[in-house]
Amino acid sequence: MRPVRRGYLFAVASSVGLGLAVAASRAAYEGGATPIAISPVRAVLLALMLWLVCAATRRSLRLPRRDMLSCLGLGVLAAHMFYGNIAAVETIPVGLAALCFFVYPPLVGAFSAALDRRWPSAAVMGALALAFAGVGLALGVGFDGLDPFGVFLGVSAGMACSVSVLWLARGMAHADPLPVMFWFSAVAAAILVPVALFSGEARLPVTAAGWAGCVTVIVCQVSSIPLYYAAVRLAGAENTAMLNNLQPLTSIFAAWALYDERLGPWQWCGALMVLGGIVWMQTALRRRG
Repeated sequence: MRPVRRGYLFAVASSVGLGLAVAASRAAYEGGATPIAISPVRAVLLALMLWLVCAATRRSLRLPRRDMLSCLGLGVLAAHMFYGNIAAVETIPVGLAALCFFVYPPLVGAFSAALDRRWPSAAVMGALALAFAGVGLALGVGFDGLDPFGVFLGVSAGMACSVSVLWLARGMAHADPLPVMFWFSAVAAAILVPVALFSGEARLPVTAAGWAGCVTVIVCQVSSIPLYYAAVRLAGAENTAMLNNLQPLTSIFAAWALYDERLGPWQWCGALMVLGGIVWMQTALRRRG
């Protein structure tokens, strides 16, 4: 298989895996698990897997002091991403949690323009407005009593992801991504494990379905993140970003298939606006580049 096609395959697998992980977390919670019990395991296993990959490929884990400090900051952001992305599902519908997290692509565009001290083009501004209006529509119509903390967790995890993407692209582009991923995953694990141990909130599943959901979340997330970075290397960042739009759709359809969780017409309209805005923005940036 040609490298580019293999990259496309990795991008699709990564997006579907991350989308399924968000949906599967609902089964884990219904089976008695809590987010703070799942997220540390994910961080530890991801760090362990990356350490094994680096050892197998003879990559050095040594990084310059400045890069290690960056990994410290990235690890703090990763800890919140690992927790908030799935914790939102505990209190709000799966589809809306996925949409909340997926504010990160338009935020990357907005933050990039701010860092470059330039106004975005009219096309990018229109795409940003469409995407954020879609999130507002999906969250604001037909879900009376929607838990604000769940919305906050999903959106703030997406914000953390957008900062991480820019930090990696602008501040760590010179470094080998695998050791960088190992260190920020290790930092995230070092934060999440003590919180899980001392918070008193970490609970494991008590049903078979809960264990199945818990294992699915961990396996999908641990395997999908390296696949995403491999896809960027093989297929390019733009193509990978386009295919990553499958992630919220996977969560929405998995929630419908597994739990009969349905979005109403306005929520579907908002979801399509979000995805349409992201595709529009990515297309405009690709043409400009």
